Amino acid sequence: MIDLTKCMTVKSADIKCKKKYSIQISTSSTTYYMYADSEKEKDDWIGVIGRAIVQSSATYTNFDGKEDDGSDCDV
Repeated sequence: MIDLTKCMTVKSADIKCKKKYSIQISTSSTTYYMYADSEKEKDDWIGVIGRAIVQSSATYTNFDGKEDDGSDCDV
């Protein structure tokens, strides 16, 4: 299990791993490499993990402790 609150990046790692459909997930202390079965599956995983990292980050950086409702307007 990877704690997404600790993740900084998720990206393709095909060149680095010299293997098709590679994914790299990085934290400040560890880098994980995974492999998907297809380019589409790799792209889907990168998208889903990336959104989860952003959501996790937004939850922890919101100064009032409330989840962000997506609105940028102060009313």
